[in-house]
This record gives sequence, structure tokens and C-alpha cells, in this order.
Amino acid sequence: MTPFWKPLLLCLLLSTSAWATGPSSADVRLYPLAARKGAVLFRTRWQINASGAHAFIRTEYGWLVIDARGEWHEVPDVTLEASTFAETEPWDELKRLDKAFETPLDWKSPPGSVAGLLRQYGFTQKDEVKPEEGSGSASLTPKALCQGKRCSAPCVQRSLKGLKSSPQDGTQVEASFVHSGLALFHNHRQDTADEPAVGASFSESGAGTKWDTVGIEYENIWGVCRLPR
Repeated sequence: MTPFWKPLLLCLLLSTSAWATGPSSADVRLYPLAARKGAVLFRTRWQINASGAHAFIRTEYGWLVIDARGEWHEVPDVTLEASTFAETEPWDELKRLDKAFETPLDWKSPPGSVAGLLRQYGFTQKDEVKPEEGSGSASLTPKALCQGKRCSAPCVQRSLKGLKSSPQDGTQVEASFVHSGLALFHNHRQDTADEPAVGASFSESGAGTKWDTVGIEYENIWGVCRLPR
């Protein structure tokens, strides 16, 4: 017979691990897949750890189209939820989805969740783009948004669920992707001297973006700006 204290000890260990905390973080990613007639298709990943818990964090994967008019169309794909018991957390599925995140779309057999966007905008494999296309051809500072020598006022970057950057805050950041009049910027900020901040900081704006904390200590957020014409 198993001693009565062993299950209690296991629960205590799991509970202690789940409630241990570190820096709060926001990890919001956009990965370019295709572009057609001014519209750009992205994969998306959303993970907010407002408490800094060392436990499995709800992670949402999906799709985004930014059309030629600048309208955003976000569609969910897969959401991984934290479990009550640590040993059943979907870590393997998280690793699999993260590995698949930065890969080309399977055009012959695309996920059903993206089929509607493909039909609506007419995306095909001929429209596939390289995720680094136009990298470095645009830059953003608190003073200006520039593409080559053509500059305009600094923009407010936009990201998933209404996240917006602080336009007068941050450091220079180079675009990681430029296509169809859009520039994608990778902003990362950490409240330590070990890693210099790049780009702007973000704040919640709109429904579904509550971080439930005064400030996020570590931000790893991809944001989008429209380039000056």
C-alpha cells in the first residue's frame, strides 16, 4: 500500500512548481505566409504570462489577414489550455505547434481553420512569400518611420487583439519583413541590463487584451505599420 503522505507530497511539489513566479511576459508573434493584391496572410501566436508563473500558459495559435484597406481579420486555429494536473500539460503539443509555426503553409492540405481566408482573398501557393522578404528596408524610431530615404511621422504599431505600441517610446527597430505596403517589426524589451531593448513597448487596447498587471516585464511582440507612400 502506498503511504498516505506520498500523494500529498506529490501534490505539494506540483502546486509549488505551478505557483513559483518569474518575470511577467508577453509573447505575441506574426509569421508572414503569403501576399496577394495588397493583402498579407500571417500565422499568429499569442501567449501572455501576466503573473510570471512557472507553469503551462494558455497559448493561442491562429491566422491573420491584413487587407489592402488596412482591415485586420483574425481567425483562431488551436488553443492549448493549462491543465489541473501538471503531468497532463500539453507540452509536447506546444513543441510541435511551435516547430510548425515558422514553416510554409501546406497548400495541398491546409488546416480547415484557414480555408475561409484562402477562399475569401484568393491566396494560392503562387502567392507565398519569404518571411524575411524586404528585411532591413524600413526602420522605425520615436521620430520617424522610413523606407529608404522616404520618411514620415512615427507610426503606432498594431498587433493582435488590439495591442498598440507607444509611439513616443522605444529605440530604433529594423523591419523583419516588408511587402504590400506593410512593415513587420520585432520588438523585444526586458527590464534588465543584460539585453538591450529594441523597438517600442505595447499596451492593451480593446477587448480581450487585459494583462491584469501594472506592467509586463518582458515583451516579445511583432507589430505592423503601414509604410508612407
